[in-house]
Amino acid sequence: MNSSSRETSGSSTDRLKRLTAAPQSLAATLRLVALPSMGVARTRWLLSHLDPVEAVAAILAGTLPPELPAPTHRVDRSHLDKWRGGLREQDVDELVARNVGGSQQILDAGHRFWPFGDDVDPPVLLFARGRLDCLAEPRRVAIVGTRRCSAIGRSVAGEMGWTLAEHGVAVVSGLALGIDGAAHRGAGASATDPGRIGVVASGLDMIYPPRNEQLWNDVAHTGVVISETPMGERATRWRFPARNRLIAGLSELVVVVESHERGGALITVDEALRRAVEVVAVPGSVLGRSCVGTNQLLMDGVPPVRNGQDLVDVLGVRPPEGPQLTIPTEGGQGSNQPKLLLSAPEQAILDALDAGPVMIEDLAKGAELDVSETLTIVQRLRRQELVAIDGAEVAIALDGGQ
Repeated sequence: MNSSSRETSGSSTDRLKRLTAAPQSLAATLRLVALPSMGVARTRWLLSHLDPVEAVAAILAGTLPPELPAPTHRVDRSHLDKWRGGLREQDVDELVARNVGGSQQILDAGHRFWPFGDDVDPPVLLFARGRLDCLAEPRRVAIVGTRRCSAIGRSVAGEMGWTLAEHGVAVVSGLALGIDGAAHRGAGASATDPGRIGVVASGLDMIYPPRNEQLWNDVAHTGVVISETPMGERATRWRFPARNRLIAGLSELVVVVESHERGGALITVDEALRRAVEVVAVPGSVLGRSCVGTNQLLMDGVPPVRNGQDLVDVLGVRPPEGPQLTIPTEGGQGSNQPKLLLSAPEQAILDALDAGPVMIEDLAKGAELDVSETLTIVQRLRRQELVAIDGAEVAIALDGGQ
């Protein structure tokens, strides 16, 4: 096949829209996507110019057509040798059986619910479980942050998720512990949730982290869980940054609730800026380690937001009509849970803890309360998972997830 026959107008884009059209094409594409040494960009480059069956045959033969355009990522003999070895080791029947059929669906760029039409770095295939129509929701906002978040961060993320869902905005997140899970639980507590979107790094049958299994199932039941990783593949380290670009690509706004100095949430921010997607951040304690990254974003000029109302103001979303439901606390699953409101003494104690752990006696002095009243309030805050007690010291609670 010569260069001109491959490079007809629009042919590169059109090829990526036909990857699932025939069983042989899908099987060959699955084989390429499953190669850990190939990566998304190289796979997309190859399949933009070659039929999947033709691409697999060329790799197994140890040579690519010389007229292929130069790739954006280097491809040399060592790459071809790795790919050929990987293809030879595959059990093709098992790979196809694992991915085709079951409750998941496989989408390519030609599917009517494909959400990455104009993305600068889209997936090759998308594996989805749940309601595909959620991918067509016109308003989608990502709420991201650290797994090792504070109880206050979880509460803020939950309230934001709930408020967005109440306004018909789909919440996008990574189904991780901490901020991600809190945002999705908050959105799921809304009676008007349009459908949460979970973006994961592993195959859809490899739930990670295991502690969030129920949340995965809930999101897949009322919304959709998606991944570019084939079924049966675990979430290896490099897949998490790759997953974060999909979160950014799905969203019109990225909200960072809490982030350490380094972390996945900041990778999502970089991917959002790469796509001209607006980013906002929640201010946190200047001494809180889980807020170092978000506070730096604010110093860099990212707009601050405090709560769900700020978000809907940024989005220009009209408030819902009819009676307001009560915002759930982090621990609540239903929309009838009590709203998390703090008394002045409770807030005074939390403010006194911003600088770090404090002895009970010093905490009482800082909050201008007597010791017995302070102990009573601290125990109440502990039950709400806002503070932790270690002997005679009290500190802001941190989520225990890894």
